[in-house]
Order: sequence, then C-alpha cells, then structure tokens
Amino acid sequence: MGCYLLCSDGLGRYMSIFVYSLMLLGNALVLFTVVVPRLDTDEQSSILIEYACYAFFWSMMVLSHIFTMCVDPGFIPKDYQYKEEILAAPFNSIKEVETAYLDKDRGTKRRYEGSAGAPASDQSRSKLSSVADDSMQVTNVRNNTS
Repeated sequence: MGCYLLCSDGLGRYMSIFVYSLMLLGNALVLFTVVVPRLDTDEQSSILIEYACYAFFWSMMVLSHIFTMCVDPGFIPKDYQYKEEILAAPFNSIKEVETAYLDKDRGTKRRYEGSAGAPASDQSRSKLSSVADDSMQVTNVRNNTS
C-alpha cells in the first residue's frame, strides 16, 4: 500500500491544511479550557482519564482522515460493462427504473407503451410499489423477530 496524493491539486492541499488546523484548534481549546483549569483540583485524575479518552478518539479521527486522503481511491475501467439486469431488478431496464422514479409522484401524465400493451408508467409504478411492499415485509419480519 503506497501513498496516493494528487500533487497538482492545490485547492485540496489548502483545504487539508485548513481542516487539520481546525482539528488542532479544537484539540487546543479542549485542552486549555477544560483540562488545564482542573489540573490542581480534586477532579485532576478524572479529567485526565476523560482527556485520555478524548485524545484517543481525536487521534483516531485524524489518522482515519489521513488514511482516507492518502489511499488510492481505485477506479472503474473505461470499458467496464454493467450488468443491467442486476442493477434494474425487478425492472427490465434502467430506463424503466428512471421512468418509475420520475412518475411515482406525478400520476399518469406521461404514458409510454409497454410490452404488454399497458402504459409503461403504470407497469413501472406497480413494480415500484411491489418493491416497496417487499421491503416493508422484510422490515416487518425483522421487527417481529427481534
């Protein structure tokens, strides 16, 4: 695993410097407004434990942000072919999914002829509602079993 940085991305560099400056400022504010005033009191041990927990999660946040910024994000090859039947299930094509999504709140203003002679928007809407009904049944089953 190598380090991946966009060297020509000047705005990204300035934004990351800005974000890390804000993170350090937030950590300094917690340290100097919460921890330091309580160091010579009876709460010293509890505040140090709280700050240790805070510092652990703060460092995890910074490390995960650095890791996210420095790892190669990967890519999809230009000649990659999506399997439309898997993406569009239970529809026949992506176009039917788009039509159902666009027509779900409109009524039947737009009509497209489907393969069975009925308007495609009605077919799509019924498929869209059957998908919603199936997901509701799965949710109900999960709620009843837990």
